[in-house]
Amino acid sequence: MALVKADYSGGREIRFTAGGKVLVNSRERQEGHPERGFLSGELLLMALGSCTLATLLNHSLLREFPPESCAMTLESREAANPRRYVQVSMKIEIQSSKLPREHLETLQRVADKCTIGNTLKQGLGLDVDLRLV
Repeated sequence: MALVKADYSGGREIRFTAGGKVLVNSRERQEGHPERGFLSGELLLMALGSCTLATLLNHSLLREFPPESCAMTLESREAANPRRYVQVSMKIEIQSSKLPREHLETLQRVADKCTIGNTLKQGLGLDVDLRLV
């Protein structure tokens, strides 16, 4: 189970707390920057990217043949009415001089099965309980 707390304070930042760690996403506008901090969609892509890379890098093949580097680009496409993301594309590049090419298909399947990716593909229940205190 994951638990995240989000606190908005004074129109300046949203403070996320999870697992004893804090991420501050600034909402304060600064000269030359129309908006500071990450957009919500970027945070979603980061969660997907983090989950996918963790799933890949924890797989026995990449523990046996550790990559020199691994890079990922995630891009989303939006739709309106209701506003939502309708497509996410991930491009993953693994640099490894030791990993045999015949394992590429296996790693492709592994990359496609992270928890966040599975949740987005399968859908989820979403409950919103708004209270005025």
